[in-house]
Amino acid sequence: VNDSFLKFTGYEREAVIGRTSRELDLSVNPQQDSALSHLLRTQGKVEGFEFTYRTKSGKIGTALMSLEALVLNGQAISLTVATDITDRKQTELENIQLQQRLQFLLTNTPAVIFTCKPEGNFDTTFISDNVQTLLGYEPQQILQESSFWMNHIHPEDAAPMFARLSSLFEQGHHTHEYRFLHQDGSYRWLQDGLRLIRDASGQPVEVVGYLIDITDRKQAELHLQESEERRRLALDLTETGSWEFDVATGNAIWSDSHYHLMGLQPGELPSNYQTWRDRVHPEDLEWVEQAFNQALATHALLDVEYRVVHPNGTLRWVLTKGQGLYNEDGQPVRMLGVMINITDRKQAELELHQAKAAAEAANLAKSTFLATMSHELRTPLNVILGYAQLLGNDRSLSQEHQTCLRSMHRSGNHLLALINDVLDLSKIEAGRLTLDEIDFDLPEMVQTLEQMFRLRAEAKHLELHLEL
Repeated sequence: VNDSFLKFTGYEREAVIGRTSRELDLSVNPQQDSALSHLLRTQGKVEGFEFTYRTKSGKIGTALMSLEALVLNGQAISLTVATDITDRKQTELENIQLQQRLQFLLTNTPAVIFTCKPEGNFDTTFISDNVQTLLGYEPQQILQESSFWMNHIHPEDAAPMFARLSSLFEQGHHTHEYRFLHQDGSYRWLQDGLRLIRDASGQPVEVVGYLIDITDRKQAELHLQESEERRRLALDLTETGSWEFDVATGNAIWSDSHYHLMGLQPGELPSNYQTWRDRVHPEDLEWVEQAFNQALATHALLDVEYRVVHPNGTLRWVLTKGQGLYNEDGQPVRMLGVMINITDRKQAELELHQAKAAAEAANLAKSTFLATMSHELRTPLNVILGYAQLLGNDRSLSQEHQTCLRSMHRSGNHLLALINDVLDLSKIEAGRLTLDEIDFDLPEMVQTLEQMFRLRAEAKHLELHLEL
């Protein structure tokens, strides 16, 4: 044995000379001993036989052996040359394990791994088998067909996507999203993550990347965007702004409509407590701030109406509703709410109040007029009735004159009753009228009405008949 044998087995020369490999317990596997002996007997020579051995310390190694059967001094011997390949076999085993792990990842990960050329149409040079699960295409179909990938990108996405690939060569990495034609004819949203590989001289040699299906995410984003657009449209149509206020910092988040309600363009000024405070009418500011603080302190719903002043001096009435959000200790952290334009409602309320005031003033003027007119009418009417009564007591008057005087007296009394009725109407409107129940002569009242209307009927050449 030479020194190399002693080195990789760990034995001393004296312990080896005159002993067989079985006595040294070098062989790990009896089957390999039998196979080696059979080859040597039948062929007389063995080359490149991998032999697993055990060292003196018990460590397992691998040697590449070549043997040849010889006869020396009439005794059969074998000349053996062995090369220790333990490290190489370990490296091979690790490579196999690494390849197995990589294959497992390539097969089971939701991401498709690929490589492609860093030029031209970026033709694919490798793609993992799970691309068939993701997109329905066989890997070989993608690899063998030139420009396959580029030809299946959505027409609206292809040009912008390739235009942005310049960042891959500038930064060494790039991520983009686009629609890709699935084998079933539908388009799927994909996300590509790319990294550029360069050689020692800095020249691009390959692009390594991954792609994942983000169709569900894109659909969720689209639905969220549509929902947000509908919410924003509803807020705009109802002139309602949404807001969120950080109690500790005073910073806020305002919708575009909230800015507009304060006469500002979105982003024109910082969205914070001070900007809002500057827009509140000075006469309303103190009690509005008290309402905010009270709502936060009592965990109550904020509901307050006040005026805001636009930068151009325009006044707007707004209704602000909000609810506080609190931490585990019950301390206010944030407040969320809406601001609604109620200027038209406030204007209508003002006009209604003015109209009511005007109506009350007109009613008062009417009552004053009726009181005055009743006095002006009663004074001469009482004189007429007095003289009619005096003349009626004169016995020298003819029967015809007496009848005329009685008719004049009844008509005067009726006119006086009408004046009293007008005054009673004013009392009804004021809620102060009282009714008295009295007896009266119905035939006499009807005859009085007949006499009152007869003269006017005769003046119009009409006949008036009364039947009792």
